Order: sequence, then structure tokens, then C-alpha cells
Amino acid sequence: MFHLFVLIFTQASSVGTPIPEAFEPMRFLIGHCWEGTFPGGGSKDRHCFDWMYGQKFVRDRHVVRAEGSEYRGESIYAWDAKDGLLRFFYWASDGGTSEGSLRVVEGELLFGDERHIAEDGTQRLLRTRWRPMGAERFLALTEERRDEGWVEAWRIDFLRVRDAASWGIAFNTTRTGAYEVFLLRPESGDLHNLSRQEGVDWVYASYDGALVAVSDRGGRPEAGMYLLYEVTPGPWTWRPLGPFPVYDSWLGRSPDGERYVVGSRKDGQHDLYVIDRQGKELAQLTNDPFKDSDPDWSSDGSTIVFRSDRGGAMDIWRMEADGTNPRRLTHDPANDDEPGYGGEGPARFSPDGRRLAWAHFRGNWDVCVMNVDGSDARCLTEHEAADNWPSWSPDGSEIVFDSNREGNYDIYLMKDDGSDVRRLTAHPESDQAPVFVRVGPTDP
Repeated sequence: MFHLFVLIFTQASSVGTPIPEAFEPMRFLIGHCWEGTFPGGGSKDRHCFDWMYGQKFVRDRHVVRAEGSEYRGESIYAWDAKDGLLRFFYWASDGGTSEGSLRVVEGELLFGDERHIAEDGTQRLLRTRWRPMGAERFLALTEERRDEGWVEAWRIDFLRVRDAASWGIAFNTTRTGAYEVFLLRPESGDLHNLSRQEGVDWVYASYDGALVAVSDRGGRPEAGMYLLYEVTPGPWTWRPLGPFPVYDSWLGRSPDGERYVVGSRKDGQHDLYVIDRQGKELAQLTNDPFKDSDPDWSSDGSTIVFRSDRGGAMDIWRMEADGTNPRRLTHDPANDDEPGYGGEGPARFSPDGRRLAWAHFRGNWDVCVMNVDGSDARCLTEHEAADNWPSWSPDGSEIVFDSNREGNYDIYLMKDDGSDVRRLTAHPESDQAPVFVRVGPTDP
């Protein structure tokens, strides 16, 4: 790759010192690595970003690895005060060099005017657009100038590489006698209670270093309903997201971070709604006598996956983000009469938006994955116990879940192909429904 990558998200960076205004577009990248696979799956592309010389420059160390070969490069980012833009300079292990500039165009990052000069003097004119596809993913499209115009050279989905030291796992537990939220640091085994209050707290999701949970700490609007909270570190603080009553149901957040899709029974039915971060109702997506619940929002914002019995039994469905065009993704007649949770458990989008993880009942509960269109469904766990509540790691390489395979529910972690299953907790009380969450070095 002959270019640098920049991002314009506005969430807080893990870098401790303030970021100079000139490098504001890059702040989410710095201190992290990103990895994607070239078309065809033969080579992996990895970029790691760090400050240089007291935040006067930014460096991107870059490596492309394929079987039997390795290509390396390094970019330096500098602010051009005269022209008011970012410029980059690139050196590669094969002797090639590049330089170019960065502009923000229609919400995408455009790397233009990039002239790459190979060691033999051959020149290529390139440009790259980086399109945000959620907080953990970006689509990078590189084009080359040829006689017939701009021609696509390659496109790569980049995911943030999970650093074990900067991630924890939050889960729900009855260790204190009521449901509370605990945080586990897997690399050290440290465990912290994030709730410390009487009543019910239950975490459902994690976004940008914040947890999203339901709780009755502010009172219950009515039986079976809770209030929604954002739980942020430093120290962990519970902030209510307005008065909107939510059902005990999974939820999803829009890619722009400003809206949630939630389940509610506020009108007597199990329906799905979109609310903002102040709890204001923006849209009602379903309005029918069926039980619609447990939604999740795709990373590109286009679709929502949810559970519903609208087909006669509880299955996984997918619809457009405005509530139109619902289509069923699962249907196993053998579990239609499952008396507990309904045969098909909630589903979660993978970080790259291509797969879903969910719990499927076939005599016992197992964790399964499928493509977002319902194809290539397969179960990852083959155990006589109940394996439930799967959630993806930020880079999509692992799945965390709960299981009672040792007699009570504990937290387990496995690779996304079902291999390398590891038990993370061992306690006589129930530990359930885990999610990954970003934590800083001093966060408890």
C-alpha cells in the first residue's frame, strides 16, 4: 500500500495527551493497529499508528504479509501550514516512495495527488478513499490513473486489531445476590464490580469504550420494563438515556452513535423503536401483534437483525433500517416448540458486518454463525450443556459466550471457528451474557 489512512470519528482517543488540532482527523487511529485482507485472501495488510517527536508528526508502520514473503513500509504525516492540509511521505522496503495529500470529501477521506515512484523510476498515480463503516471497521478503496481514467486497483476491509491489554469483558452476574455488571480483564484476571447497587443491572452491548445496560436503579416504568443507561469509565458512571421504557431485550446502535434500536412494550405489544441518546422516540419500526425483540444494527447502518415469532415460531429476522422488507433467516421446525427462549436466540452482527452469531436450540443450546443472508449456517459448539449469548471480539476473530457445561453459567471464549475454547470465570453463582469493552490502563 502506498498511502496513509486517516479517520474523522469524534470519540476519545486512548492517547493521554491532547491531540494537536492539525491532526484531529487522525486521532482515532493513533495508538492502534488495523488489519485487512487483500482480495483473494492471500495477503494481510496491517497498519500501526504512533506519535513522533512530541506529537509534531504521526508515523504509520505498515506491513503486508503473504505466504513466504513480506513487504514493509513507513509513512510520516506532517501538517502543511502554508496550504492548510495534511501531507504524507512514504518509503517502502522494495525501494519505492510516495507522497500525497489528504482531504475530507463528502464524509470520506480522500488521499489524492499520490505519486508513487518505484525503485526503477516507474511512476503510478493513485488515490484512495476511506469510508467509515462503524467504529471498528473501514472500507479502503484504492484506484489507479490509467489511459481510460480511474480504475479500481483493490479494496480492503480494515478492522481494529484488539490489544488484549486494552480490552475487558463485561458480564452479568448474581454473585452479590442480585444481577450486577462485573468487568474482567482476561490478561490479568482482575475482576471489578461496576454496579454496586441494589436492584437489577444488565449489560447488553459495548460501543467506543462505553457499556449500554438496562437497570431499575432509576425505578421501573412498569412491570417488565427498565430504563436504558450508558456506562462510561473513569470512574464508571451510569447515565440514564432518558425516560423511554425498554423491554429486557438486546439492542443496537447506529453507526453515527446517535441512535439506538430497542425493544419496548410501552403500548402493550413487543415492538421495536429507534430512540436518540436522550431517550426521545424517533421512529417505531414494528407495529404488530408479534413478539419482536432483541435487535442489532449493522455496522453500515443499512439493516437491523431481530427476533420475532411472526412466522409462527421464534426465529431470527432481518429488515431494512426503516423497518421495511422483513425476511426470515432461520427456521428449524424441530425447535419451534422449545418452551424456554423460543428456539433461536438473539443474533449479533460481526464487526465487518458479514456474519451473525446466535444461539440455536437442538436439544440443547449451541452457539452458531451464519452469513447475514442466512446462508452457510453452522454451529461452533457441540456440547450437551447450554451455550448462549454470543458476542464478537472487536476484530471478529473470537466469540465470547456463557455456558453451564461445568454445572453453572460461566464465561467462555473461543476462536470464531469454534476452536480453542477457554473458560474465563469459575464461580458458584451465574455469570452470563458477556460483551467486550474497551478499557484504559487505569480504568478499574
